[in-house]
Amino acid sequence: TPFVTEKLASSEWRDRDAALTALGSILDGPTEDLAPFILNAMPNILASLNDNLLQVKETAAWTISQVCTFFPEVVCSGLDQVLGDMYKCLTDESPRVAACACYAIYSLASYVEEVPGAPSLEPYFSHLITGLVSTTSRPDGSKANLRTSAFEALNALVQGVPPAMQGHLTDLVPEFIERLRSAMSMTVTSGEERATQLEVIGLCCSVLQAVATKLEGGIKPVAQPIMEALLAVLGQSAEGG
Repeated sequence: TPFVTEKLASSEWRDRDAALTALGSILDGPTEDLAPFILNAMPNILASLNDNLLQVKETAAWTISQVCTFFPEVVCSGLDQVLGDMYKCLTDESPRVAACACYAIYSLASYVEEVPGAPSLEPYFSHLITGLVSTTSRPDGSKANLRTSAFEALNALVQGVPPAMQGHLTDLVPEFIERLRSAMSMTVTSGEERATQLEVIGLCCSVLQAVATKLEGGIKPVAQPIMEALLAVLGQSAEGG
């Protein structure tokens, strides 16, 4: 681990990239003694998101997503910086960086939802939802699995939204009903476009389902438009359109 720490600060980009790759690759192995090291290394890992070389920045984003998956409790000790950096990464020009940010958010949201006593994401919910909604419509969404990763992160946040914030979930309904209708009316001229259309339709439906499941009885004000939108999808499927 001292070797990795040293290489993270190296002036040679290959050393920095190799150190990040090595660190991210060992996180799913024996983990008993890694937590203190990861905690100490996080500032350097996060700083690597600003590396001048795209390859290093992409590897840093991937490593952070690995840390959030296998050591979320370590990340939760510094949520402000990690989630702030992941929010910024959602708009990065690299779809791989943005996709890794989505996966990091997904992992943290899942951890907070599943583990009693984990810190709440309530202070970050509004910004993260806004960022992820925007990311789901990025024109490069088909690259690096970005579109799907953004929707999965969004759904994870919806499922774990604290009670005080649940009223904001209804704001998502008109947005994704409109996207659903837009996807259904797409002019499809190739198999690739058809696959994209079906993917977007399915992902929009997943958001509406997540919102309906979370709101339970609170879904009543938006239940009818959701039902109409989903029935339209079923009708189009039955017609083979």
